[in-house]
Amino acid sequence: MFSRSKSKSLLAGETILALLVLMFTQISFASGPVERVIHSFTNSPDGDSPQAALVADPTGNLYGTTFEGGAPSGAGAVFELSRVTGGGWTEAIIYEFQDTTSGILPFGTLTFDKLGNLYGTTFGNFSGDGATVFQLTPPATPGGAWSESVLYRFPSGENGSGPIGKVIFDGVGNLYGTTTERFTGGDPGTVFQLKHPATPGGSWTYHLLHSFGALGSEDGRGPTTSLVFRNGGLYGTTTFGGTHNAGTVFQLVPIHGVWGETILYNFGSSATDGFFPYGAPIMDGAGNLYGTTNSGGDQSCDEANGGCGTVFELSPPSTAGDPWQENILYAFKGQGDGKLPTAGVILDKVGKLYGTASGTIGRPQKPVGVVFQLKPPAVSGGAWTETALHHFSVNGDGSVPTAEVFLLNGTLYGTTYYGGTNNLGTVYSVVP
Repeated sequence: MFSRSKSKSLLAGETILALLVLMFTQISFASGPVERVIHSFTNSPDGDSPQAALVADPTGNLYGTTFEGGAPSGAGAVFELSRVTGGGWTEAIIYEFQDTTSGILPFGTLTFDKLGNLYGTTFGNFSGDGATVFQLTPPATPGGAWSESVLYRFPSGENGSGPIGKVIFDGVGNLYGTTTERFTGGDPGTVFQLKHPATPGGSWTYHLLHSFGALGSEDGRGPTTSLVFRNGGLYGTTTFGGTHNAGTVFQLVPIHGVWGETILYNFGSSATDGFFPYGAPIMDGAGNLYGTTNSGGDQSCDEANGGCGTVFELSPPSTAGDPWQENILYAFKGQGDGKLPTAGVILDKVGKLYGTASGTIGRPQKPVGVVFQLKPPAVSGGAWTETALHHFSVNGDGSVPTAEVFLLNGTLYGTTYYGGTNNLGTVYSVVP
């Protein structure tokens, strides 16, 4: 299924989905934002088909993964983009995945530690080979090679062993992540911990924190994104499962050494609710969760799934034990504002949300996708205002943004799965 041809179905659309107009009173189109393609991928020796968001080091260099491409195996790569004199960018491939031993097909966003090491996951193939959690260590001297260490290799052939989300750290250096539902069926996904070795150079220890399905048919299944760590608990979403089989928001909390799950919200609870959350959730300082759903929302949107997706907020109860409250901040119309988001949102310092909407399911030949902004209302209870900051197009522009944007020094950076000079994906910037 993982073809090297760009005629393949959109992985973050059809494959992950299998795994898994304009409303004038609320939408305004931006005339000022400027988009720029800062890199077009070429496949070999460059990578292609970036699926993940970007991260930055303290000097402003950008890092990301490509799901495919790279030499010689074409099994994916890790790249760095650095600024050059005159305002341009130059790309360097810092690691190329070779085989199932080192991992193949990196899907998720990378994570930095305090020492400058990068951490990530490889999805592996459909038999489970090559699914890993890895660490990349920077060279000791400028110009040297980055080195890879496989921290954990998921058992070959084990259902649920395909990690596609970002791994995150807790305060003492342990890593947490999810595995998603394998397309062959079976295990509907897990949440895992990799415990930091007690001595330098020691082995990381794998711990299974939760297997989805433990709560029966109403449990979530298919977690496809990264987690949020707050006050000792983990928060995340599942794409499917729950009361309405439209996905869930869950919480995991350790009690006497055992992690217990609570379903905070079941999507699909009303005709206008969102369903199928694919993007990673985020949490603000007050404990509110924000995210997107790929479908649902405005039923007038002419899509087979009954709606073009939503941006939602989930707020904790004021009284412990009461239900969390969902608020649909925006329902996509699919008429210039975007549709079918496969990525989550990010939050700036003044409360604005930014994200992408890929705009297609299985129709990569069409130039689609937007970068959007959601501005909070001036008064409590008012409507959020959506602005389409950029509409992706042909003629060298990117197409089909499937990952979150990254905000650095007032500029948004992101990746597109298609588009660019070679139609193999891009890295772009947008100045709001």
